[in-house]
Amino acid sequence: MLKSPRACFKEIPENLIFHLKRFDYDVMTGMRSKINDAFEFPHEIDMAPYHIDYQKNTSSPCVPDMFELVGVLVHAGNAESGHYYSYVRERPQNSPGPQSWVEFNDMDVTKFDPTGIADQCYGGFTEATAYSHRFQKNWNAYMLFYERMESRSSNEVPLPMTSGVPAKCPVPPEIERRVALSNAQFVRNYCMYDPAHALFARRFLEQLREVNNGTCSENHSIEKEAIWLSLEYLERVLSRSKDCSDFTKMLTSLQKVIGSCALCCNLALDWVKVHEHALRNLLLRCPNPKVRKEFASMIVIALQHLKKHEPYAYGFQDYGDGDPESSEKELRALGVFSHIATRLMELWTTLPSHARGWDDYFSLLTDMASLGVHEKHLLLNRSFLKHGLEILVVEHGRSSRLRSEHPHYAQYCRLMDKGRRFSLVKLTELLSILLEKINLAVDPVSRMQERRFNLRSMPLTRQEDELMQLGSELPRSKVICIFLEKILSSGYCSEATLSIVRMMTLAEPQFGMHDAVQKTIINGINIEPAHLAEPYLQAAIPFCEATPSVDSAQAMIRYIAGEVDTIAEHGGQEHLTFFAQARRIVNLRDNFEPGIFNRIVLRSVPQWAPALLHFREEHVRVSTVDLLKHLVFNHDIQTMDDEEHAQLIETAARDLQVACVRRCNGLVQLQKSLDSKTVEPITSVIKYCISNYYNPEEDLRAIAEADGKFHGCQSFQSHVR
Repeated sequence: MLKSPRACFKEIPENLIFHLKRFDYDVMTGMRSKINDAFEFPHEIDMAPYHIDYQKNTSSPCVPDMFELVGVLVHAGNAESGHYYSYVRERPQNSPGPQSWVEFNDMDVTKFDPTGIADQCYGGFTEATAYSHRFQKNWNAYMLFYERMESRSSNEVPLPMTSGVPAKCPVPPEIERRVALSNAQFVRNYCMYDPAHALFARRFLEQLREVNNGTCSENHSIEKEAIWLSLEYLERVLSRSKDCSDFTKMLTSLQKVIGSCALCCNLALDWVKVHEHALRNLLLRCPNPKVRKEFASMIVIALQHLKKHEPYAYGFQDYGDGDPESSEKELRALGVFSHIATRLMELWTTLPSHARGWDDYFSLLTDMASLGVHEKHLLLNRSFLKHGLEILVVEHGRSSRLRSEHPHYAQYCRLMDKGRRFSLVKLTELLSILLEKINLAVDPVSRMQERRFNLRSMPLTRQEDELMQLGSELPRSKVICIFLEKILSSGYCSEATLSIVRMMTLAEPQFGMHDAVQKTIINGINIEPAHLAEPYLQAAIPFCEATPSVDSAQAMIRYIAGEVDTIAEHGGQEHLTFFAQARRIVNLRDNFEPGIFNRIVLRSVPQWAPALLHFREEHVRVSTVDLLKHLVFNHDIQTMDDEEHAQLIETAARDLQVACVRRCNGLVQLQKSLDSKTVEPITSVIKYCISNYYNPEEDLRAIAEADGKFHGCQSFQSHVR
């Protein structure tokens, strides 16, 4: 019989550290994982049986060698992120009685009850209660520390201890000095984060207007000290406190001060310009979304005020709307707007590390671009459009050069591969508002410096054009617009996304992206589950509004109608909403006849209506019937002046009846069991079409055939619950 191998010690040290292998790596998936299984460990352990002398002769007497648990290192979290903290037994024990333990959690040092070791360190599952289910704990012991009992007992010397104060051991002077400095810092922090201190700082700022009887000083020296001190306090203290109400109150007081004087407003923006870490700390790193949003709002309000009351300090030479008929000219921006834009661009390489601040960062840029055409031009020439497009295409295989040349993009892709998600909502809004001043139909310029200011529109640069065109150069079967696909696949289709689709399609045929945009939308329509196709369905509307080709619009609607039959139990409302909107589309070109989209949707009724008439959700079935009434049933074809439209309605109604019967027969063959409420709308439509769109005298054969098919569906009723 084979003996299992065992580890043994030639010499056992005074202290033992056991490492529990809580982390694993799956070679099949390439993913790390944490093992949260329960593991109970003893408070005392005898190591004598693991000594080599005992292993040589297990029959000989064994003198116990006892070790006692003196510390536990705990990990809370998962394999990708988490937090470490420790439980340590106080030694020496100054008085008889229960053991004294301490928890070390970052800067917090608190007493710990050792009876809680099982709950806090063993791992496993929590206990189920009447109000909650069991769930696996993600906090558990990671390393165990044991100390030889005999050695410690002989070396321990009880130290004098006053009531409620831990025993103090002599320490080296260098360590004692560091402890004293740490304690002093703790006291300072305690005072800084005291609510009374926040009140004092705010009152100090509010008294600024009282110093000179409600007016600013001549050289604004006092105002500068007060405003800069307040902003420092906001950034270093209030933005880092758990309760952000003091931050809001302080910011409100600050806005009142800078809102009453353009020079004070300029001083506040100068602070943002001078302090290079201010925007990063308050706009990206701050964990509180309200702080990030309110600080960005303050910057925008200050810029608006400065633009109105002190345009020279704001920064644009020859500021004003100018003559729209004038030729292109170079715009020189030397003021605070330009400096804020520079600071924001400097943060670009740090964006991958601050996913939570993306919407606040891009929202600020969007608001700045909304201030005017001069501001858009400056942001365009600071490469914000170019870099925004780079983010959207950098993950694609054709953008490997971007990842190799720019480490922050490589970091962004690694984080995406690990499951990190970045919001593209505000980035899309920024790209949309910048593209509003771009003429996509003209040739791009080679360099950024060649893009001269023009009130009406400006061209793309060559690099921007290449990023937007990426994917259109692929073979026809694989052509795609990569940056647009990234936006749509994010699952959220905002008005900004629709605007981008509309602008790109309106620039055809000169821009050369018509087929790529169309293919991108079509590829996303057949995604599963079908409700995920909603952004693509929404994008199809502006495409049809702006396309120069009637055939392309018709092909788009017909394709979507054909896909409805495959959506199963998802996406019914999203597809129905598309057809309701598509029938009202008014194309922005001159070559589309009035009402053409209503006729296109009407022709496609037999393709999409049957599946939606017996969809599992009642509101979808009801809404489908309502839409059919608007398209077909509410029109008296006998009295209509437009004979062509009347003929189209009659043909659609007959084809709809045939398609509905075919649908019912298919369900019978598949032995589908459905609720009677689900069946009622589709059977009612069949009956209505037979009785209203077939002529008893002229269509005897067609009526007989239709009735035969319908009565042949009576077996369908036997499958209804």
